[in-house]
Amino acid sequence: MNPLGDGWSQALACLLPACPLLATLSLQACGLTARFLQQHRLLLASALTGTGHLRSVYLSQNALGSTGFELVLKTLPLHHLTHLELNAVCKGPSMYHCMCLAFCPSLVSLDLSANPSVTSAGLQSLLSALGEARQPLTHLNLQGCQVCGPWYVVCLDSLAERVQDLRLCSQRLNKLDQEILRRSWPGRILSRNSKCLLSVAPVPH
Repeated sequence: MNPLGDGWSQALACLLPACPLLATLSLQACGLTARFLQQHRLLLASALTGTGHLRSVYLSQNALGSTGFELVLKTLPLHHLTHLELNAVCKGPSMYHCMCLAFCPSLVSLDLSANPSVTSAGLQSLLSALGEARQPLTHLNLQGCQVCGPWYVVCLDSLAERVQDLRLCSQRLNKLDQEILRRSWPGRILSRNSKCLLSVAPVPH
């Protein structure tokens, strides 16, 4: 969490080759925007791919916007990532939130929390992408997104099959939404007010 800003993308690209065993890259709250990835993007993409061991990337709390989100998907070595955190990066509409799983076949944990552009339709698109990738998620965090009912049977079944642990917390989740979730997974829902934490694995007693 350093206010590094956008002007050091080339420096990072030059530094990465000196870290061949780098497995985790954390750039949370560094004051980055889409411009960070627009400058020297190909050089940065080559350096990130060249590490060979990068598995976890954290870019949360940077004002990337929809353009920056798209550039993230074009820059990171997505086929090798297992953990990706992009919470609070995009306020406006973006289809790339929904498409990212299709590019990340090894992903097991995805955090898109605090992105209002992620809606129920986005969740359905994410589930479809999971089906294409044939790789279930261990953890999906959609707290602070605009996900709510009405729930569809296909969507509920897909959640159970493709997401082990789903975090939902939204003022848009009403009592009916939560009740339907409880009925679908009896004994597997933790709910407090508008907060709804869904775990497909049985909740420990």
